[in-house]
Amino acid sequence: NRLVLPPVAQAKTLILHDVGSLVYEDQQRLLEWIERADGRTQVVSTCATSLLPLVHTGMFNATLYYRLNTVCLDLNA
Repeated sequence: NRLVLPPVAQAKTLILHDVGSLVYEDQQRLLEWIERADGRTQVVSTCATSLLPLVHTGMFNATLYYRLNTVCLDLNA
């Protein structure tokens, strides 16, 4: 399944479930969408596993990780 993003002007809050399962092309599209939103919307994302190991192996976009990782809640601790 491809990531479907709403028009930036219509989104106040974008909720993404299991962001770690996004293919790299969709990660890039999401990062570009966030940059176009330029602070006009908030993004809430979830992931069942830690994204940092995926960043280190190149499977998750590092810039997107740092944009999403503003507030991190680890519920497994």
